[in-house]
Amino acid sequence: KSVSQGQRRKRCCALQLKKKCVNGFIMFCRVNRRLYISDHPGTASTVATKALAHVWRTMSKNERRPYCIKAREFSKMNNRIVRLDSSSSEEKEEVEMPEPLHLL
Repeated sequence: KSVSQGQRRKRCCALQLKKKCVNGFIMFCRVNRRLYISDHPGTASTVATKALAHVWRTMSKNERRPYCIKAREFSKMNNRIVRLDSSSSEEKEEVEMPEPLHLL
């Protein structure tokens, strides 16, 4: 029996897996990329991401932590794959996001 392309797509979408979890760096970029580009007009998004990556690598674990927690919360709210190896005390704590571009 022949299956049409539309039927194949429906079947494929029904079996589609959840999206990957958003990580702390991705959340850091979401918070800071637009502001970085507005402060540096004409900058390509890839150049901004490289600059943000440089800042991310220089940040301490404590400075990265709010972004990682926010990323985990975002992933849970948007039904994404979330690893279970995180401590539950980290999630219960109320963490304030730092000001965007506080390190740039």
